Amino acid sequence: HLQDNLISPAGLLYVSNNFPTHPVGTTGGQEAASQSAIAAAGLCMGNMHNEGADLFEAFGNLVMNETNQGCFPELAGHRGTWFSATASFYIEGVVEGLFGIKWKNADTLIIKPAVPEKWGKASIQLAKTKADYKLSKGERRYTISADKSVTGEFEVFLPFANSYKLTVNGKTVEPIITPAVKGVMLKTSLAKAKTHDIEIQFTPLTININSPEEIAGGEEFDIWSIAANITSVHDPLGLINTNSIRTNLLQAKLNSGLMDEYKGFGEMGEKTFARRTFFLELESNGYKTLWPIDFKISSEKAIAQEDSDFTGTYLNIGFEKNQESKNWTNFKWFDVAYHCLGREGNPLADLVARGKSISDETSDVQVKVEELDGMPFNVTPGKLLVASDILGCPSQTIKVGKRAKKLHFLMLPFLNNKDVYSEVAQIKVRCKSDFQHRATGQIEVPIYFKRLYYPGDLDNWYAEGRDHGYGSYSHGWNSSKAFFTKDATFTVYTIDLEKEKFVDSITIDVVGRHPVMGIVGITAEKSSKVVFEFSDSSTIDDWKIEGNAFEISDSGFFKTPAINSLVKAGETATGKATSPEFILDENFNYLSLVYNGGNSVNNSLRFDLIDSQTQKVLYSFSPSGTHMMQTHAISIEKWKNTKVRLVLVDDNSSPSFAWLGLESATLSAQ
Repeated sequence: HLQDNLISPAGLLYVSNNFPTHPVGTTGGQEAASQSAIAAAGLCMGNMHNEGADLFEAFGNLVMNETNQGCFPELAGHRGTWFSATASFYIEGVVEGLFGIKWKNADTLIIKPAVPEKWGKASIQLAKTKADYKLSKGERRYTISADKSVTGEFEVFLPFANSYKLTVNGKTVEPIITPAVKGVMLKTSLAKAKTHDIEIQFTPLTININSPEEIAGGEEFDIWSIAANITSVHDPLGLINTNSIRTNLLQAKLNSGLMDEYKGFGEMGEKTFARRTFFLELESNGYKTLWPIDFKISSEKAIAQEDSDFTGTYLNIGFEKNQESKNWTNFKWFDVAYHCLGREGNPLADLVARGKSISDETSDVQVKVEELDGMPFNVTPGKLLVASDILGCPSQTIKVGKRAKKLHFLMLPFLNNKDVYSEVAQIKVRCKSDFQHRATGQIEVPIYFKRLYYPGDLDNWYAEGRDHGYGSYSHGWNSSKAFFTKDATFTVYTIDLEKEKFVDSITIDVVGRHPVMGIVGITAEKSSKVVFEFSDSSTIDDWKIEGNAFEISDSGFFKTPAINSLVKAGETATGKATSPEFILDENFNYLSLVYNGGNSVNNSLRFDLIDSQTQKVLYSFSPSGTHMMQTHAISIEKWKNTKVRLVLVDDNSSPSFAWLGLESATLSAQ
């Protein structure tokens, strides 16, 4: 955490001014070469070999040029620089930090090399010792010579691997290997000799950890490990409660109130202190390592609502206000805060008037946008989610927790001349990888990143024909869909995930000071369309039920609600259940039925797909004689756009295994 915050983009260390009367005293942080050697040595000794070497190189390149001629620029040319032991710090940092050579006493060397693998080789000649190091992937060779025979204590940080082999002066030695952060520490004692030739061979492992970047207080989360098992959690700061650990899966919950004591530091302080880390202990082939899980505590928690009762390919994603956030912006306040909105009322008014109430418990309405083939959005009257640097909320993260193939963003972009021909926003979609990829050890990149430009991606919000006081750059220029109300122009920006994935979260960032992104609603589109699902008896009110066999039940063989011919009157009951009419949508290739059922004698138990106009049976099949739920996929290529019905037939009056049930019917692309 410290090295991320205290090292500048140029690779130097940030320091405060030393004394009020210092020749280059400042009122804030500055880059400094003179203290960078100490930090570089510390990074090397802390097993951050690449970072330490980079810092040595950065200030070495700065100092060694014609202008500075070996002097640290912040001290060069000033009197009184005697108090800063800069040269000795540099020498000590290189010798003891980078090459890791230190005398424990007159007869014993401590050797802890920190030269990074990317250097390939390095050597140093000192008054009484010489070191020659060679490094490559999977192999290290350290040769250390002294002016007399000495014993040694050797210790080196290595990448995590499946195996390690150590030889000292040509003899195989069994090392001591202990866990370290993102690797292991290999230790051994060196017998008395003038030269110690140490060779290490290992087979490095590629570790993939799938973990959230942001977690809100009280939120439950999962972490997956690839290539190594999770054995325990090291949580010295008490950040989480572990729910369970299963081989390569950690399920845990972040404790609440972790940011309470930092609220007094303001926005920048909260951002600094919001970063946290705990560690997973990973194991492979008997070796263990500690893997850091870095994350940010989110103070702007947005919670996904339950799916609406809209039956189709769309699921609405809602967002709620967290007490500590500025997520929700009421238009009355927003009018004052941003001049572009003007004072002509609420741009959502006409849109909301089109909608239908979702429930008595919320003011939200569902709007089906006719201009976009009835695409539904949940809309809250008078409010929208805002990302704006001017308003102090440049980034918004929404927890989703739904599967989707496409994400549709209903937006009001508040833009003006200052934003023309520019990137104005970014959207990042974080997905979880499918389980089968983990099983094979392969993991796909779960981040989808989109840059939004004006014009090109977004329409400005103002209504057609409205006098907005500046040039028009967007209407009709964009690849995104747009539709118009009398109050505003709405942009619908779509992100296609190519195939259905579990969407973990969505982050929306504005780029620059002036753009304001108003998010009215977000809808997730699935790659399948549920035709029938069952929850209670009311869900078959529009089915035609004949006989005394069929009803909805979730008992016995039916762990989830299903329409079946068993529970109501037993196995001897017979009857028929005919579904409402539905269309075999041309966008899909299969109708998949999740079902179970007994033994069909003379076709007495069956599922019929019939043409609702001609009553012709297009397809028929019988259950496979099992109480376990099965999936049967029917190719609908020959009948696309046909109006059909599904008929469940139980003509089997036998007292044994004489029933069938249907849990769901789904149209799918594959």
